[in-house]
Amino acid sequence: MGVEELATSGLPEEHRRLAELPTAALSDALDALGLAGTMGGISPLWGRSPYRMVGTARTVLQAPRRVDAAPGVSYTKHLGLVDGGLRPGDVVLVSTPSRVAASSWGFLLSLRCKVRGVAGTVLDGTVRDPAEILELGYALFVRTDQSCPAGSKFRLETVAVDVPITCGGVLVSPGDIVVGDDSGVVVIPPARVAEVIEGATAIVARERELARVIRAGGRFADVS
Repeated sequence: MGVEELATSGLPEEHRRLAELPTAALSDALDALGLAGTMGGISPLWGRSPYRMVGTARTVLQAPRRVDAAPGVSYTKHLGLVDGGLRPGDVVLVSTPSRVAASSWGFLLSLRCKVRGVAGTVLDGTVRDPAEILELGYALFVRTDQSCPAGSKFRLETVAVDVPITCGGVLVSPGDIVVGDDSGVVVIPPARVAEVIEGATAIVARERELARVIRAGGRFADVS
């Protein structure tokens, strides 16, 4: 399956421009500006990315289920966010504790998000139903090579929604701009988007020129 170009007709102008830039160039531009926005240890589901993802961050912070939890009572709340709190173009980012064997995301959540026009999900945690999600074509980025059949309903609890979280080693705030492709995920503060786009555009142009020169037998040193 090849990379599916993101439909850009309904996107804000800055999102449309970001959709045209690879995350590798965006990451280099963030580095040049001294911004820590490149996630580590987060990859497209099963390393496959038939999609490009651009959207606005909506965050979920989860923790181990409380020790005094009432039997049979779920303390996870991200179903409610997915069912009624998301807008088209949002990206859901979920931070889960690595020491708990539980998946906070699966096929049905992906299906509901895709139907609602959600841009994608970044899961700093494990996933279940990966084959079904891949077939659905929903943009999902997950802790690298991590899946687990256990659900989160009686193993985790939602601490807060739409608060700053750490995801893939990066601090993400609600409203940040999230971009994903086959290389991974970057997060951009809204106030710095124009600078990042400018820097990444210049990087792409230089790399295209480098590729042209190298194909013609030249060297890296031949391009200033």
